[in-house]
Amino acid sequence: MDVPILKKGVFHCTCGCAQVYPRFDGETVEGDTKLFFRCVLMQHEAGFPHLWLGIFTGPWFDDGRDCWVSVHLWSNGTGLVTRIEDFADTPWSEDDIWNCRPLNRSDVLGNEGALPWFIEFAQQVTTSYKPFGHFLISGAAT
Repeated sequence: MDVPILKKGVFHCTCGCAQVYPRFDGETVEGDTKLFFRCVLMQHEAGFPHLWLGIFTGPWFDDGRDCWVSVHLWSNGTGLVTRIEDFADTPWSEDDIWNCRPLNRSDVLGNEGALPWFIEFAQQVTTSYKPFGHFLISGAAT
């Protein structure tokens, strides 16, 4: 998978700590579909590195509104954990998600085949774009 990064920026942490983290916007192609994503590399003091991956999916519902899935990846010291999160439990705000409809974990779990696809996609992004994988292992954002 080729993962070109289109834009680098900063993300202001929403927990109140006032930290600023690197943000990446990118795209890749899956079959005939171009996928856009946003990634933030976060690590609070004395914590494990966390990678938040937001995936712009296109419409899931009849209203035609594009959707957004939030994937949370982190190292727990013994391995990599990958989890689809409810939008309310993410650092994203409505302004961060390109006016998409945020999907919750239950939306993804209720769509047969979606969970393994998003988990695999997130893991491919972290292995294809070396700085993401490096960050999850070492905690050093580049």
